Amino acid sequence: MAATTLSGIVRCSQRDATQKLISRFKKHLSVPLPERKKRDRSEPMGPPPEGYSEALVKRHAGVLGLSSLLQAFPYDVPEWMPGVMVFLARYVSDPPPVSTTVKKVFGDFKRTHQDTWHEDQKQFSQEELEVLTDMLISPSYYA
Repeated sequence: MAATTLSGIVRCSQRDATQKLISRFKKHLSVPLPERKKRDRSEPMGPPPEGYSEALVKRHAGVLGLSSLLQAFPYDVPEWMPGVMVFLARYVSDPPPVSTTVKKVFGDFKRTHQDTWHEDQKQFSQEELEVLTDMLISPSYYA
């Protein structure tokens, strides 16, 4: 709910603060996740290492923050948005709830921009479009 509230605040605020928020949320995402060690066949993952939960919470906060910025512009593509989306795509393979939130924000983007996609895609470079296409097209069962 905090991300939804922040999205509404950003939508109604001045656009100058967006860059500061982007750098702040990216800083949260730069926190490395400690590796979880595998034990044996009976228990696939060992207990989380010290600091794992705190790092996961920080990462999730960063993803929620960036997703709230993306959701603040449901029918526009500001110049900063393609870079933020490519940055967020890196975290799709993180453990839940981070990966779940990333997938949800890309699904929401696809839903809100599908009617104007022929115009919106001009804001993205070829590399950004490739990353975005990988994120927006669900994998085929037969692939």
